[in-house]
Amino acid sequence: MRRSGVVVIIRAAVIVAAVFAFYRYCVLTFECNRTIPLVLRRTKVALNESNGRAAALARDNIDRIRQVQQGCRTDVTPELLLAANFHVLGDYKNELIHATAALRIDHRPELYYDRAMAYLKMGNIKAAVDDLGIDARFTHSSLDDLRGELRDRVARAAGLR
Repeated sequence: MRRSGVVVIIRAAVIVAAVFAFYRYCVLTFECNRTIPLVLRRTKVALNESNGRAAALARDNIDRIRQVQQGCRTDVTPELLLAANFHVLGDYKNELIHATAALRIDHRPELYYDRAMAYLKMGNIKAAVDDLGIDARFTHSSLDDLRGELRDRVARAAGLR
Protein backbone atom coordinates (compact mmCIF):
# COMPACT_ATOMS: atom_id res chain seq x y z
CA MET A 1 0.00 0.00 0.00
CA ARG A 2 2.80 2.42 0.88
CA ARG A 3 4.57 1.63 -2.35
CA SER A 4 1.54 2.63 -4.44
CA GLY A 5 1.37 5.96 -2.56
CA VAL A 6 5.00 6.68 -3.43
CA VAL A 7 4.33 5.81 -7.06
CA VAL A 8 1.38 8.23 -7.14
CA ILE A 9 3.54 11.02 -5.68
CA ILE A 10 6.32 10.38 -8.20
CA ARG A 11 3.84 10.37 -11.09
CA ALA A 12 2.31 13.62 -9.86
CA ALA A 13 5.76 15.20 -9.62
CA VAL A 14 6.58 14.10 -13.16
CA ILE A 15 3.30 15.56 -14.44
CA VAL A 16 3.96 18.88 -12.67
CA ALA A 17 7.48 19.00 -14.13
CA ALA A 18 6.14 18.23 -17.61
CA VAL A 19 3.52 20.98 -17.35
CA PHE A 20 6.16 23.45 -16.21
CA ALA A 21 8.51 22.44 -19.05
CA PHE A 22 5.69 22.68 -21.61
CA TYR A 23 4.79 26.15 -20.39
CA ARG A 24 8.40 27.34 -20.29
CA TYR A 25 9.63 25.89 -23.57
CA CYS A 26 6.46 25.92 -25.69
CA VAL A 27 3.92 28.45 -24.45
CA LEU A 28 6.36 31.23 -23.56
CA THR A 29 8.36 30.69 -26.76
CA PHE A 30 5.16 30.83 -28.81
CA GLU A 31 4.08 34.02 -27.05
CA CYS A 32 7.49 35.57 -27.64
CA ASN A 33 7.43 34.71 -31.34
CA ARG A 34 3.92 36.11 -31.62
CA THR A 35 4.67 39.33 -29.73
CA ILE A 36 8.04 40.34 -31.21
CA PRO A 37 6.79 41.22 -34.75
CA LEU A 38 4.05 43.41 -33.28
CA VAL A 39 6.46 45.19 -30.95
CA LEU A 40 8.94 45.63 -33.82
CA ARG A 41 6.31 47.44 -35.91
CA ARG A 42 5.26 49.57 -32.96
CA THR A 43 8.89 50.41 -32.12
CA LYS A 44 9.47 51.67 -35.67
CA VAL A 45 6.45 53.94 -35.27
CA ALA A 46 7.67 55.17 -31.86
CA LEU A 47 11.14 55.95 -33.25
CA ASN A 48 9.57 58.12 -35.97
CA GLU A 49 7.14 59.96 -33.69
CA SER A 50 8.16 63.05 -31.79
CA ASN A 51 5.26 63.57 -29.41
CA GLY A 52 3.76 61.99 -26.32
CA ARG A 53 2.42 59.13 -28.41
CA ALA A 54 5.98 57.88 -28.94
CA ALA A 55 6.59 57.66 -25.19
CA ALA A 56 3.27 55.88 -24.62
CA LEU A 57 4.05 53.37 -27.38
CA ALA A 58 7.56 52.81 -25.99
CA ARG A 59 6.28 52.15 -22.45
CA ASP A 60 3.66 49.74 -23.77
CA ASN A 61 6.26 47.98 -25.95
CA ILE A 62 8.54 47.55 -22.94
CA ASP A 63 5.68 46.02 -20.93
CA ARG A 64 4.78 43.65 -23.78
CA ILE A 65 8.36 42.43 -24.18
CA ARG A 66 8.86 41.92 -20.47
CA GLN A 67 5.76 39.72 -20.34
CA VAL A 68 7.22 37.27 -22.87
CA GLN A 69 10.96 37.77 -22.41
CA GLN A 70 11.50 34.45 -20.63
CA GLY A 71 10.39 32.66 -23.79
CA CYS A 72 13.08 34.24 -25.94
CA ARG A 73 16.22 34.11 -23.83
CA THR A 74 18.41 33.01 -26.75
CA ASP A 75 17.05 35.63 -29.16
CA VAL A 76 18.78 39.01 -29.32
CA THR A 77 15.70 40.80 -30.75
CA PRO A 78 13.84 41.41 -27.46
CA GLU A 79 16.94 43.02 -25.91
CA LEU A 80 17.40 45.22 -28.97
CA LEU A 81 13.74 46.23 -28.90
CA LEU A 82 13.98 47.06 -25.21
CA ALA A 83 17.07 49.18 -25.91
CA ALA A 84 15.32 51.00 -28.77
CA ASN A 85 12.23 51.71 -26.68
CA PHE A 86 14.30 52.99 -23.76
CA HIS A 87 16.07 55.22 -26.30
CA VAL A 88 12.67 56.65 -27.30
CA LEU A 89 12.02 57.40 -23.63
CA GLY A 90 15.44 59.04 -23.26
CA ASP A 91 16.43 56.46 -20.64
CA TYR A 92 19.97 55.89 -21.89
CA LYS A 93 21.06 53.96 -18.81
CA ASN A 94 18.47 51.23 -19.49
CA GLU A 95 19.22 51.44 -23.21
CA LEU A 96 22.84 50.67 -22.37
CA ILE A 97 21.86 47.81 -20.05
CA HIS A 98 19.82 46.12 -22.79
CA ALA A 99 22.37 46.81 -25.52
CA THR A 100 24.94 45.08 -23.31
CA ALA A 101 22.53 42.20 -22.67
CA ALA A 102 22.13 41.82 -26.45
CA LEU A 103 25.91 41.49 -26.73
CA ARG A 104 25.87 38.66 -24.18
CA ILE A 105 23.63 36.74 -26.60
CA ASP A 106 25.30 37.66 -29.91
CA HIS A 107 28.45 39.53 -30.95
CA ARG A 108 27.37 41.04 -34.25
CA PRO A 109 29.25 44.27 -35.09
CA GLU A 110 26.08 46.34 -35.37
CA LEU A 111 25.30 45.55 -31.75
CA TYR A 112 28.56 47.22 -30.74
CA TYR A 113 27.50 50.24 -32.81
CA ASP A 114 24.14 50.40 -31.01
CA ARG A 115 25.82 50.21 -27.62
CA ALA A 116 28.35 52.85 -28.66
CA MET A 117 25.51 55.24 -29.49
CA ALA A 118 24.11 54.73 -25.98
CA TYR A 119 27.57 55.38 -24.50
CA LEU A 120 27.79 58.60 -26.52
CA LYS A 121 24.40 59.75 -25.23
CA MET A 122 25.65 59.15 -21.70
CA GLY A 123 28.91 61.00 -22.37
CA ASN A 124 31.22 57.99 -22.07
CA ILE A 125 33.38 58.73 -25.11
CA LYS A 126 36.13 56.19 -24.36
CA ALA A 127 33.68 53.27 -24.16
CA ALA A 128 31.92 54.51 -27.29
CA VAL A 129 35.22 54.68 -29.18
CA ASP A 130 36.10 51.14 -28.07
CA ASP A 131 32.75 49.76 -29.29
CA LEU A 132 32.82 51.78 -32.50
CA GLY A 133 36.34 50.45 -33.10
CA ILE A 134 35.07 46.87 -32.86
CA ASP A 135 32.24 47.70 -35.24
CA ALA A 136 34.61 49.45 -37.69
CA ARG A 137 36.92 46.41 -37.86
CA PHE A 138 34.07 44.48 -39.47
CA THR A 139 32.04 47.27 -41.08
CA HIS A 140 34.44 49.82 -42.56
CA SER A 141 31.54 51.93 -43.84
CA SER A 142 30.53 52.73 -40.25
CA LEU A 143 33.38 55.25 -40.23
CA ASP A 144 31.51 57.20 -42.92
CA ASP A 145 28.92 58.23 -40.31
CA LEU A 146 31.56 59.76 -38.05
CA ARG A 147 33.34 63.10 -38.31
CA GLY A 148 36.33 64.88 -36.86
CA GLU A 149 38.27 63.68 -33.84
CA LEU A 150 35.77 60.92 -33.08
CA ARG A 151 36.33 59.41 -36.53
CA ASP A 152 40.12 59.54 -36.06
CA ARG A 153 39.94 57.94 -32.61
CA VAL A 154 37.67 55.15 -33.87
CA ALA A 155 39.91 54.49 -36.87
CA ARG A 156 42.90 54.17 -34.52
CA ALA A 157 40.94 51.90 -32.17
CA ALA A 158 39.96 49.71 -35.12
CA GLY A 159 43.57 49.57 -36.33
CA LEU A 160 42.64 51.22 -39.64
CA ARG A 161 45.15 54.08 -39.30
